[in-house]
Amino acid sequence: MISADSRRTEFNILSGTSMSCPHVSGIAALLKGVHPGWSPAMIKSAMMTTAYTRDRDGKALLDETHRTVATVWDVGAGHVDPEKAVDPGLVYDLTEDDYIDFLCATNYTSKGIKVITGREVMCSGETRKHKPWELNYPAISVSFGVSRGTNSKMEITVPRTVTYVSDGASTFTAKITNPKDAKVIVEPEKMVFIKKGEKRSYLVKILVDEGRSKSGTESGTVAWSDGTHEVTSAVVVNWETIISA
Repeated sequence: MISADSRRTEFNILSGTSMSCPHVSGIAALLKGVHPGWSPAMIKSAMMTTAYTRDRDGKALLDETHRTVATVWDVGAGHVDPEKAVDPGLVYDLTEDDYIDFLCATNYTSKGIKVITGREVMCSGETRKHKPWELNYPAISVSFGVSRGTNSKMEITVPRTVTYVSDGASTFTAKITNPKDAKVIVEPEKMVFIKKGEKRSYLVKILVDEGRSKSGTESGTVAWSDGTHEVTSAVVVNWETIISA
């Protein structure tokens, strides 16, 4: 500190990626120390699914600029909770090939993928058919077109696979918070794990009315709870592109 600067305070807040990145990186390093066998995707999953979006009084976190309730675009998965991240219960894992399939699904060219991977990759016709939301990510984001003059249902099904990382047997039950103008269905609604390392897959079906005529974004959550752990994933639904009836 400069002696000529008389400004002093016992408490200060600094926000932005330049501040959040080193803190999150440090938490990731601590998690790797506790769980040396975890992949980067598992560590990221643990931090995301155990993050919180409400303060100590149970009130929703606020957007710093406007002091309104923060949206998913403001807080992402939420505020990181390092203690809960050490024992998240379930994690979403990913391999290098999973990321490559994602790039293929988002229509990256072989040249563009090589820039990222450093090696030649040829996307098969099958991987080109994949949807971006099929990546086994600890959050879900899908897009629908908005329409006028019809009331039919539109549906997107999203697959997910979780790995059990706690000790002992446990049963997780799905808890759903629906996004506005959408309905979320999880199949199955319960998952039973006997021992650490077991994997289970489930489907998230997102249904919307085709009659919505306004573009925009709404968010909800899918949370898996066994009474001790709560593994929460944001579900973001985006409406775009007017479709003529």
